[in-house]
Amino acid sequence: MAENKYTHSVLIYDADNKKHKVYPVPLLYIQEVAQFLSKINPDFLFSNFMIAETDEYGTLERAEDGKLIYGITFTEELLEIVEIALRFKESKEDIRKWLDIGVTQEIVQVLIGLSQVKKKTEQTESQNGTA
Repeated sequence: MAENKYTHSVLIYDADNKKHKVYPVPLLYIQEVAQFLSKINPDFLFSNFMIAETDEYGTLERAEDGKLIYGITFTEELLEIVEIALRFKESKEDIRKWLDIGVTQEIVQVLIGLSQVKKKTEQTESQNGTA
C-alpha cells in the first residue's frame, strides 16, 4: 500500500497484483458512506456478511429451499462504498471480478483513514514541531 502525497490517494493491490487507487470520500457521498460505516465494524468486516436479510417488517428472508438469506443487501451496499472509494473509475461488474474480503477490508480502512487526512496532517506537524 503506497500513499500518494499529492492527490491524497492510496494504491492497493488485489490478489492478481493489479493496482487500484483509493481516494478520500467525496463530499457528495459523505452521508451515504457515514451511514454505511455506522452500521458495520470495519475491523471484522466478514462478520457483517453473516447478518440475515429481513424485509420491511423485520421478517427474516428465506430462499425457496427454506434456508436463510445472508448478506445480499450488505454486499450491494459494500460494492457501492468501494465504487465511491475508487471514484467510480471501475464499474461494479469489474469490481466484483477482483474484490475479495481482504482487499475490501483494506479499502474500507484506507477510505476511513484518507477521509481523516486533516487530523493526520496536524498530528504529523505537531510531532515534527512545525505546527
